[in-house]
Amino acid sequence: MHPSIYDIGRKFFETYWSPTFTRVLEIGSQNVNGTLRDFQPTGSSWIGIDLNVGNGVDIVLKDPYSYPFADNQFDAIVSTSCYEHDPMFWLTFMESCRVLSDRGVMYINAPSCGVYHAYPYDHWRLWPDAGVALEMWGRRMHYPIRLVESFIDCSGAASAAYWNDMTMIFTQKPEIESVERLVAKVESASDIREGSSAELTRRRL
Repeated sequence: MHPSIYDIGRKFFETYWSPTFTRVLEIGSQNVNGTLRDFQPTGSSWIGIDLNVGNGVDIVLKDPYSYPFADNQFDAIVSTSCYEHDPMFWLTFMESCRVLSDRGVMYINAPSCGVYHAYPYDHWRLWPDAGVALEMWGRRMHYPIRLVESFIDCSGAASAAYWNDMTMIFTQKPEIESVERLVAKVESASDIREGSSAELTRRRL
């Protein structure tokens, strides 16, 4: 986890966490070189799921696309640097929609570019319209999910590895419209979309 996405994860909790929330689910939670669990809100419970035993993993999944939780269980679902390694991330997204509470918020951060990094594979990069497609997929599968905002962080563009990361925020609740946007706290953000029907602003790609 490079520093920029660690910082964006911190800002996500600052922006979207509500005092009424109680449960966090982290997808791909093994702490390889940093963890968002460092920002666990006071009084909340945090469950980390992954495919292998490791630091930060509370539950090892037998099936990566079937979570051992009932519907509508989690107020915040977070996933960082995981979707690029997931051969069928759209199924992961479906399970996340299923266990997200009707008041909850989902945070996904994954590369839009960057060097090949197999863990054990490296399948995907996410472009500015990825959040729109995921909302369409979720609704087709009968989940009232919607994209709140998405953007690409270009703070790593000058580095040799050229890491830019796509951040997407989803929810089911209309009240979130009054919440300040995470993108307002990320000066290096580009290719910004606020809602799936909005045009891209601050185009870079």
